[in-house]
Amino acid sequence: MHHIATTAPSSANSNKEDLDPVLDTKLAHRWHVTLSLGGIALGLQIGGSNALAARGPPPPPPEEDPNVSGLEAKVLSSKKRKEATKEAVAKLRKRGKTISEPSE
Repeated sequence: MHHIATTAPSSANSNKEDLDPVLDTKLAHRWHVTLSLGGIALGLQIGGSNALAARGPPPPPPEEDPNVSGLEAKVLSSKKRKEATKEAVAKLRKRGKTISEPSE
């Protein structure tokens, strides 16, 4: 014969194992949200101002010359981009950075 306990555990003697799994899930969710918000706040505190300062205004729209055809405009803009890239690479080399040239 087996003896069956008929009394429920009192709240003072209850263990973690006696908690409802739904309550345990809610507690884990709250911890996750709390830690996530804390991480976001800490990240913004440490590097938020630098990240916002790095983003500049958008570039101005390209100027359109009515005397230039569509193909000529494409060629001119391609040449301008190449020159800007060469200048940027020259600045980086001047600073001592290593640059790997793209194949043409």
